[in-house]
Amino acid sequence: MSSKIKIFAASLLIAVAGCDGDSSSGAHQFEKDFDIAQFADSNLPLVVVEKSAESIPDEPKVLVKMKLIDSDASNILDDVNNLDYGFDEEHRYAGIERRGFSSQRFAKKQYGVELWQSDEAELGGYPLGSKEDLLDENKAVDDQATPLLSMPKEEDWVLSAPFSDKTLMRNYIAYSLAADVSGLWHPRTSFVELFFKVGDNVDYRGVYLLTEKIKRDKGRLDINKLKEDEVDGDDLTGGYLVELTSSRRVKDHEKTIRVGKKTLVVAYPKAKNLQSEQQSYIEEYFNQFIDALYGERPDDPENGYATLADIDSFIDYLLINELFKNLDAFKFSTYFHKDKEGLLVAGPVWDFNFSSGNNATSTARKQAHSPEGWMYKNHWIAERLYQSPKFVTEFRARWKDLRAGMLADAAMEERIDSAFEELNQGAAARNFRKWDVLGHRVVGNQIPKSKSHLEEVNYFKQWMLQRLLWIDNHIDSL
Repeated sequence: MSSKIKIFAASLLIAVAGCDGDSSSGAHQFEKDFDIAQFADSNLPLVVVEKSAESIPDEPKVLVKMKLIDSDASNILDDVNNLDYGFDEEHRYAGIERRGFSSQRFAKKQYGVELWQSDEAELGGYPLGSKEDLLDENKAVDDQATPLLSMPKEEDWVLSAPFSDKTLMRNYIAYSLAADVSGLWHPRTSFVELFFKVGDNVDYRGVYLLTEKIKRDKGRLDINKLKEDEVDGDDLTGGYLVELTSSRRVKDHEKTIRVGKKTLVVAYPKAKNLQSEQQSYIEEYFNQFIDALYGERPDDPENGYATLADIDSFIDYLLINELFKNLDAFKFSTYFHKDKEGLLVAGPVWDFNFSSGNNATSTARKQAHSPEGWMYKNHWIAERLYQSPKFVTEFRARWKDLRAGMLADAAMEERIDSAFEELNQGAAARNFRKWDVLGHRVVGNQIPKSKSHLEEVNYFKQWMLQRLLWIDNHIDSL
């Protein structure tokens, strides 16, 4: 049982105008009938963001004060100056912005957060809501890497907002399972409850997932740091991180590569540091992989795709996404990376909100909603992997091995039940009083039948068990 947060203050939780709420999706905000005492027994960490009354933009980041109250802390929620857990007078600031693409339509927004450090005399002179470019211009702020909730220190974090996913846990389950299965880094997460503070008003925002942002870092995706002057020889070979996306999702400041007809954003090195030689190298390498995969002899031991890619990573990446029937995989939010002198690696995984039976928003997506059928036989890269006898043989063996351990029915049920227990000590109930979506259709849902969080979780669990069984019964004929 998690320890309880002790909160020794009581003030009304008031719905604050301009706090990025939106009633257009049938979501409801708290009124004045909740007080901070309601959170005295919370088993989840609390994140408090003190901000201006203006809405948080989709770029650039704006100045806020932020603190995190861990579940073993003794703290006062509405005292922003009472800063525990690594947030002291020199680094209690942060930059925050909205993030996501389709999720921008949701009333419950998700946010990107960058922890900042500055002397109080410098940064304290700026009003909350100041733009990042103003702060950078005056050199008043530096990034501040900080460990949060047992996750390694870093400055860049994501506050992921489960909204259409009414279990609140699909990303939580998928990310941890991917890490356990592969032994590679995939984003770590922690359930938290988020508050916005504007003046004396505190607005509860619901259950969020504090999530590691995908980026190159010693504590995250630990690939070689590629320097700007490394433009030839072995130095040029890595590291790189690229994301498969669509051209309409590419932001103006991002640099891309073209692989066949596909667009991939170069996430590392950053666009401002990426040299033309480096951009050309990773584009050419990826195209060589695709040419080999789609060529006449993909399994050729000397010239086939396996000479350019880490096949084990592709097996595990495809296996996890196939298990969940992740709607975005091999279309959007699909990452690949390459270390110095290394092979192309699939992953890390990202964004499973539209997966495992929560992805039927059109006729074309109904196949994805069912726990039956292979998801990616007509998807880029995966379609050819499924046509490779060698790959299928190894994929089949990997599946059967995992079904005897991490993917056993009992292990899957235990993983889901554990997450439910963490959420079921009051946090989920508060979230759904804030966001009245149970029993209502939001993006990604079929006609909703579940009227409680428990029903949503049971549906998710049964879907996963049915999916495991279907793959068992069809893996030998793949």
